[in-house]
Amino acid sequence: MKNEFTLAFNEVLEEKQLPKDIILKALESAMVSAYRRAVNASNAQHIEAKIEPETGKVLIYAEKEVVDAVQDDRTEVTLNEALKVDPQAELGTMVVVGNYPNDFGRVAAKPHAR
Repeated sequence: MKNEFTLAFNEVLEEKQLPKDIILKALESAMVSAYRRAVNASNAQHIEAKIEPETGKVLIYAEKEVVDAVQDDRTEVTLNEALKVDPQAELGTMVVVGNYPNDFGRVAAKPHAR
């Protein structure tokens, strides 16, 4: 059975008559902006979002510094975790790690107060 995201995504595709990749890129860009707001990330930090169109699951990729002990999980990752994504990772280097933020899609879609 199709989930809510797939149904809404297909409805937008039909209504707007735009290519699927254009809509996905726009949604992913919006997710990056929402993630930056949600975690108060710096514009200097490299962040990407990927959406699985079949499930609506959002994967956020964020550049983080490899450290001994994480003090800020928004910008830092332990060497053990970094080695899982980059076997060449060393303390002090930067790696891009991915995670599925819990309920991020739902939180990102909510309007925020100004």
